[in-house]
Amino acid sequence: MLKKARFAKPVQQMVEYGTEPAKMEKQGSAKSKSGSREGSPSKSAKKTPSPNRKSKSPNRKGTPGELKSAMRKGSGKDKVKKKTIVKSPDLTADGLRIIDMSGQGMTILPMSVVGTNDTGELILASNNLRSLPPEIKRLTELRKLDISRNGIRCTNPGDFSGLPGEIKELVNLVELKISECNLPYIPPAIWTLTHLKILDISRNKINILSPDIGELVNLQKLNLQQTNITTLPPEIAYCQELEEILLWGNVIESLPETLPEMLKLRTLAVNYRSFCAQVDSFQESEELLRKGKMTSEHIPLVVFELATLEVLDLENTKINNVPELSTISLRELYLCKNFLSKVPPSLFNLNHLQILDMSHNLLQVMPDEISRVKSLVVLRLNNNQIERIPQKIRDLSNLEELNISYNRIRYMPNAVGGLKMLRRLLAEKNELSSLPDEICHLENLETLDLTENRITALPMKMHQLRNITTAHSFQRLSKCGLWLYKNPIHTPPPEIWKTEKPEKIFEYLKKLAIIKTENLLRQKLLFFGESGSGKTSLINGLVHRKSILTNGETDKTRALTQTKWKTDNNVDFMLHDFGGDKAYSMLYPLFCDANALVLLVYNHGTYSTDTHYQQIGNWIEFFNTYMPGAVVKLVGTHLDSYDEYAVEDENANLSEMPSRSGSSTSRLQSQMSVQSNKSGQSEWSRSVLSGRSLHSRASVTPNLETSPNLEQIESLANPIPLSRSSSCLSQSKSVQELVKTNVMRQMQTYTESLKQNLEELDTSIETAEKSKQPMQYIKHLQIQQKKVENLLLHPLRIMPDIALVSNHEGLYGVRNLIESLELMVIDNKLFPNAQRSIPDKWQHFKISLKRHKTYSVTWKKVETSGKELEMKVEEIQECLQYLHDVGEILWYRDVPSLAKMVFHKPRILIQLLMSMFRHDMENFLNFEDNKVFLSKGMFEKADFKQARDIFLRNGQISRPLMNCFWFFEELDYDHFNDLVELVPHIDFCYSIPEPSIPKGELYAYPIVVLPWYNKERVGTDFTDRWNDALTKIHKPKILMVTYVLPLGIPLGLFEKITCLLQKHVNTRIDWTNGILGTTKTEILKLTMHGDQQSSDLDTESGDIPLCKQIEVEVHLTIVSEEDSESGGTTLLKELTREITDVMSRTPGLVWRLHTSEEIWRLPSLQFALKSVQFSKQT
Repeated sequence: MLKKARFAKPVQQMVEYGTEPAKMEKQGSAKSKSGSREGSPSKSAKKTPSPNRKSKSPNRKGTPGELKSAMRKGSGKDKVKKKTIVKSPDLTADGLRIIDMSGQGMTILPMSVVGTNDTGELILASNNLRSLPPEIKRLTELRKLDISRNGIRCTNPGDFSGLPGEIKELVNLVELKISECNLPYIPPAIWTLTHLKILDISRNKINILSPDIGELVNLQKLNLQQTNITTLPPEIAYCQELEEILLWGNVIESLPETLPEMLKLRTLAVNYRSFCAQVDSFQESEELLRKGKMTSEHIPLVVFELATLEVLDLENTKINNVPELSTISLRELYLCKNFLSKVPPSLFNLNHLQILDMSHNLLQVMPDEISRVKSLVVLRLNNNQIERIPQKIRDLSNLEELNISYNRIRYMPNAVGGLKMLRRLLAEKNELSSLPDEICHLENLETLDLTENRITALPMKMHQLRNITTAHSFQRLSKCGLWLYKNPIHTPPPEIWKTEKPEKIFEYLKKLAIIKTENLLRQKLLFFGESGSGKTSLINGLVHRKSILTNGETDKTRALTQTKWKTDNNVDFMLHDFGGDKAYSMLYPLFCDANALVLLVYNHGTYSTDTHYQQIGNWIEFFNTYMPGAVVKLVGTHLDSYDEYAVEDENANLSEMPSRSGSSTSRLQSQMSVQSNKSGQSEWSRSVLSGRSLHSRASVTPNLETSPNLEQIESLANPIPLSRSSSCLSQSKSVQELVKTNVMRQMQTYTESLKQNLEELDTSIETAEKSKQPMQYIKHLQIQQKKVENLLLHPLRIMPDIALVSNHEGLYGVRNLIESLELMVIDNKLFPNAQRSIPDKWQHFKISLKRHKTYSVTWKKVETSGKELEMKVEEIQECLQYLHDVGEILWYRDVPSLAKMVFHKPRILIQLLMSMFRHDMENFLNFEDNKVFLSKGMFEKADFKQARDIFLRNGQISRPLMNCFWFFEELDYDHFNDLVELVPHIDFCYSIPEPSIPKGELYAYPIVVLPWYNKERVGTDFTDRWNDALTKIHKPKILMVTYVLPLGIPLGLFEKITCLLQKHVNTRIDWTNGILGTTKTEILKLTMHGDQQSSDLDTESGDIPLCKQIEVEVHLTIVSEEDSESGGTTLLKELTREITDVMSRTPGLVWRLHTSEEIWRLPSLQFALKSVQFSKQT
């Protein structure tokens, strides 16, 4: 039946030799291990026509089988004349012809075949040839000759009747196949083919391999399978090029001692079981070997001395000892089903070993030295007596399969979590009672077999094993997925874990992990993203669990909105919804927190590389500058823009949504996972720019955070019609991958910039030390060097999974996002300070602060509240930091002007800021529509227009206009003045003292200036004013300092610097990028210059940068009279201190100070961060 089925297949079209060719190449029939020949079909096969036999050409006469059938059935004139049919030739790589005449029943080779010398391959297999003609020598270009499955004659070792001696003239012949020819001897003509590289003489009963084999010095592959030989001649060592010897199907009794001299032999395929004959003949020998009372010596020692051997299979060879291994190139070693009681020590030196199988032995110990074989990919130690797995197993970083089933292991070491590449962990039938949490770090694990152990509870973080997609299942007769049967597991309960869907188990464990987390503090969630990205609608969906969409421009978030939210699992969050308009850029740093969880929201429906910087890139730059090291999760909204899609109802079930054609959608789920880019990525596998050792700075490369405790995103699409839904799903996936790629590329560019700056700093420090530059200069460079190193070691931790959501009805993806946020918060690696026990008196301290009715609480009042609760200064500070972290208060302990001031009611401060920074400021300043200017500011229309123009042009706010901004507070005169004194401390504005006798109109006299609104850039008027001021100084002394920011300056930072200069000058004139100021004895100017740098990230749509690096220089120039008392150095000290404080408080800002050597030697120059001193209590 097997042969009938095989030969019932339709054979390919054949044409007479010389006719128009059709492509065909036959390598010869496959041979079975049993030795049955398939050279000629059986009778039943001949009589069975192919069911698919149809002629595609009108010229086709029929198949060979049909022709033969007609010959048998016909007689006389009706008989079909038998013809020699040649399969249409193909061409070799050298342009020579391939002639395939196999299976023709030929008894003699037609002379037409040997009549040309352009034949490269000649296939004559499965015929009735007894010999080849001497004219074969004409085929001078012949490379390959296949005469397998013929009746070639060779009656004695000197018989040339089958293969003529003239064959030696085929000097280009490199491959000869003469298998299954029933040869008792090898034709001697073969030994003359000294250029031969491949020789196949398998399935011939030759019994002995002639020593003449040594003549074939160029031989590379030798097939001697099923030839009845029992050994190899020593002369085989002359074949120094031999790489492969196949000896399967022979009973090999010995091997020559010369084998180790073959330095290229990689494969010696022999059944080593044949060497066990002497052991099998004595029944007692096997028992003595098992008990170790006799040492196995029946495997020839020469086997272990083959230095280039790659595979050694000693399975079931009854050995209890392995001699010293010299097979240093070994890649696969099979020692299973033997009597080995320990791992051979010489094995630990096999640096190329990838597969080690020592299963079914008598091993009791897994030695620590196994960790030295770091190349191991597969390690099988099942069916032994091992009781312990060493901790050093973590060093096997390339291991993909570990089989320790059927042992006596009681404890799984936590070191197993270090096997990051592990895909299969088989631990069936051991004595394990628990699993370490570290096992959940095996993010690549696909199969985990824990059958028949003593496990009672599963790790609560097992949901991190995202590549386990099935449970209690088989694939190709092998277990796959998660196997838990025959364990007394009660957590989760049996009705949960006895399933074929591991997600059911994981869902239970996720909720259990969240519920059982103790002392979990409230976590800040910072929502960033461009205006209109869907942040507010997403927050509405999270908090209210229903779709509440915003109404475009009218519902835009102003500055910041805070919302408290507690999930169904009682995880507490403080949500910060930041307005995405550029107008709020100066306010963002006030509420940044590197300890918070940052959600970067973008419009997934409109994302492209062209819009990357606008939607994502500029925010990543902002995070790098103000929150390095923060945990960032990307959230793509507007999935509803992808045509039809499935949605989730409030119970997290999938519901149907009407399509545009009126039909409903059905469920189509697609698991989306992130590939760790093995080429260098994530590689979205580890955090972008995961930490590296400073000893190898060049190795710091961006990778993607592989934190495995995030949700697995399900992508749903409408399957009606299938083509359109598949297109929508595919489009969403492709956009998701594009986002990951662009973010990784942007972070790579940022990393390279940091490394370049670090190299420049290293060079500068080395040069400065050699040239004996001032110590202040060297110390400044060392401080900046340490800062850049710290940025490289603590990069943003961008989560690899992008959450895809829709804020429309059904809130697709929102449930998964909530679950992801909960799991991230309880992850100690991401948020190590999120779980702590809080003293009760801290709650009383908070209540005491909240009772104050002022806009802020002074440090003196804070200390008083602490004393009442017997709290020392250190504890007060710790408590304030805790309250700040959970969003109850705002306390800027590192800002000198705000450190001793606590904003105990953040909403009030936010409202004050919102009133001065608006994305719709010009619409707000509409005298006709907004009656507050008439009722609160007492403006006349003309006066209001003048006050409005001054504000929008120069950022100057008069008292009446400020009163209108703060109209919601209903302030009296004193409270108004308190606020005017307060806001300059926040560094986004400065105040102008009001004269005791007002000069000019009150509506035009500024009391507060917001530099952010200044629209005038430095021009000729700036230059003229500066030159005019210089003429008034007779003997000028010029002090110049330059702050260089190679990666650019964030929005609002220069404005903040200009605000801090107010208390040091008597008069000033502001421009957007410059200031002119005067003191009693000096004049000064502060200017900012920046040039756009080219990006190396070109896109398909053109030269579109994914990030923008602007090298900026801030120049400070002070000019005074040369003979003045301070000579400008006092002012220089004050201003450099202020600028240094601002730049140093920006944690991700890279900057350097350049000035002359003379100034560096001045003790007045400030380059270190100013610290805040608090009083001590006893």
